[in-house]
Amino acid sequence: MRTLVRGIFVLTDQFLDFTKNRVNTFYEGGDRPVAHVDVTEPYSPELRGIVESAAKSLGLTVHNGGTSLHVQRVLVLNLLLKFACMLC
Repeated sequence: MRTLVRGIFVLTDQFLDFTKNRVNTFYEGGDRPVAHVDVTEPYSPELRGIVESAAKSLGLTVHNGGTSLHVQRVLVLNLLLKFACMLC
């Protein structure tokens, strides 16, 4: 695991979604049946490479790869406790 400091741009390649109490699909159907999106590789590696090259050409510090964690404020304490217990 790499420690990142403030000011580094992280180009995420994965995400964890712990939000609740909302519709959990990107597409609700309409005239078509409900469809789910494959998020095995949610962010384009090609686009991340282009953004990384552009950022570096501007002298910005970039880390290509990382996980974005999406939570609701109510869940933050519970998640921290669960992860802390997993590390014990």
